[in-house]
Amino acid sequence: MSVVKQLLIASVAEVDAFAERAHLGQKRLSGRDYINHPREMRKRAEELGYGDSTQRELLLHDTVEDTKTQAQDLRSLGVPEAETQRILLLSHARGLHRRLYIPNYIVRIMESDIDASEDKLFDLEHNLDTEQLTSEALTAKPSRVEKVGVQWQALDMLMGAVEQERPESTIVHDLKDRIARGIIAINFELTPVSTLPDYNFRYLQAA
Repeated sequence: MSVVKQLLIASVAEVDAFAERAHLGQKRLSGRDYINHPREMRKRAEELGYGDSTQRELLLHDTVEDTKTQAQDLRSLGVPEAETQRILLLSHARGLHRRLYIPNYIVRIMESDIDASEDKLFDLEHNLDTEQLTSEALTAKPSRVEKVGVQWQALDMLMGAVEQERPESTIVHDLKDRIARGIIAINFELTPVSTLPDYNFRYLQAA
């Protein structure tokens, strides 16, 4: 038996409170409190039938990357080690250049952990929603425009990778349905063609 014993596992409510404290004062491009981003992802995961593990990971997915939170803080909170490792995998260095986003970050997630890959699908879907991609929001942060194209590619790539390894993936099936119904589509008015990579999209299509 391991000398290091897992603390009592934190409930989703406890993790939510931790995430709220960690992101206190942070805002999204839309001007809304940042905590709405992980909370809405968690709620969507719950509605699709994902359990507490996924919900904890989604609530905490940006804490290490965007706040002063460290891995040991998550362990002390009661986050299981496997979930802590996924949260670390989902974190990247601040200011990661868009040209490195796919090879140095997305591919690493794809090749390392199927559950983290599903987590990232929830994240990308929410980051690419219409609230974040309004012309006003993109005007306020021009650098965001350059990242949008590679995030569309990342979403498409991850859908393919997850579907291949986990054909029954609920989030992939739901995304495919929303794409088929035109709910999710690349809006070229908000995503200039010049920002899209040289990549043949498998799932996504233009609005």
